[in-house]
Amino acid sequence: MTENITENEMTPLTESVENQITGTSEISDNVENQTELSEQTPEAAEATEKVVTADDVPNDDKPAESVEIMESPVAEPAKEAAPAPVAEATSQELPVQEAPAKITVTAETQEEKERKAKEKALQNERFEAVFQELLGIKDRSETIEVVVTDRIRGGLRVKYQDLPMFLPASHFDLKRSPSEQSLQEANGKTFAVKIHELQKDDVKRLTVIVSRKQILEENFWDSLKVGDVIEGPVTSIASFGVFIDVYGVEGLLHISRVSYHRVDDLSTKFTKGQIVKAKIVEVNKKQKRIGLSLKEFEESPWKGISEEFPAGSIVKAVVSRVYEYGVHCEVKEGVEGFIKVSELSWTLRIKHPKEMVQPKQEIDVYVISVNEEKQNMNLSIKRLTENPWSTFSDKYPVKSETTGKIKQIAPQGCIININDEIDAFMPHSKMRFLPKDSAVEGNIVEIMIDSIDLEKESMIVVPPFKNKPDSQPKEQGKFDGKRRERKEKKEEAPASTSTAAEPSAFTMLDLLSDNAKDNLLNR
Repeated sequence: MTENITENEMTPLTESVENQITGTSEISDNVENQTELSEQTPEAAEATEKVVTADDVPNDDKPAESVEIMESPVAEPAKEAAPAPVAEATSQELPVQEAPAKITVTAETQEEKERKAKEKALQNERFEAVFQELLGIKDRSETIEVVVTDRIRGGLRVKYQDLPMFLPASHFDLKRSPSEQSLQEANGKTFAVKIHELQKDDVKRLTVIVSRKQILEENFWDSLKVGDVIEGPVTSIASFGVFIDVYGVEGLLHISRVSYHRVDDLSTKFTKGQIVKAKIVEVNKKQKRIGLSLKEFEESPWKGISEEFPAGSIVKAVVSRVYEYGVHCEVKEGVEGFIKVSELSWTLRIKHPKEMVQPKQEIDVYVISVNEEKQNMNLSIKRLTENPWSTFSDKYPVKSETTGKIKQIAPQGCIININDEIDAFMPHSKMRFLPKDSAVEGNIVEIMIDSIDLEKESMIVVPPFKNKPDSQPKEQGKFDGKRRERKEKKEEAPASTSTAAEPSAFTMLDLLSDNAKDNLLNR
């Protein structure tokens, strides 16, 4: 059969055999290349493996305000790579594989490790020196300048001589919660701060917290002056006033300083967030209080009030408020005067002004005095009539007897009204001489005029002498006489001239008290 194969038929067969031989050769070359890689020396394998030390790993999770001072760990030498298994060549056809790309990483030498460890130790020494310096600065309450390096959660990361510190957001500004924009804009800026807290734990981790707010507060209160005009938003509204933000500190606009005209409901004039322009009228640095006012932007209705309502004039007024201690009356829009309880009546003792006047009631008042500068006006109702006390000495002479109605009973005594025109006072010590069970409010009792003080406008009354037991004054006189007699006899007795110690005379009478002796003598 071989002889029958022609030359043309042999050509394809020859090419097929050559192709198989060529494929086998390529496979052998691939295997040889892999074998070269696997037969590298351990030193070459170590050169190709990347060595990463603890110093090269970024530590973003560590708090910005903490610095760990400790020796840098030295990385262990890389292990020798195991030789790759050699693929066995077979007569079967294998797919051609591409060789993996080679990554060349320069290994860290021992000298570099020692150099970095030395630098780390020097840095720790420098941080420790800075920490000791900060301790003295904190004790002296001095300030330092720091640079903001980053915005982190809860505040800012700052540095002082490469020592990282923490500036909380609550200590960045006068405001309790500064805006995110202001915190972001602070990045890269330099600020003066005070040391707020210094700590060092067992592993020598340093924690430094600083505050900018303390410095801002000191400068802020020193810069405030009475009379300055500020502008800020309304932070809250209360029944007694409005709180306004003054450069991060709340100032109070009291309801009495809102306007010369009375304001009953502040919510009708102000809303939260409204920008208000006010004048500073009070600064209390110790208690951190700022008093504001809007009155100064209005024309004062008190201007020229002394000419319009001179002392001694009688004017119309409207009762605005009634208190236990007096009455406020508005004589003109924005101008109020005050009536003391003692100025309500010449002769009546007023328990509460509501007994005589009510709010919104129109009354006539007498102007006692006006102070335009202090914006003060004293008024009176009783001075609309003549003082009747000058006639009472004739109408109710001392020791005269009359009747009165018990108006009020107090621990000090009781008030008795006489003929609906004058209130007299009976001391509590005299009330025991009133008839039994008669000391009741509303009862009519017999009284005697004991004294009248025209200057103090006061009348004192007592029960009549006929209400007192007749025997009591006599017994009292007898008792006083016996005591006086014994005292005189004792003073007249000659002093003993004996120098010897003689037993003194002793009787059972000496064992009794003075009261017991008086009782025996009275018998």
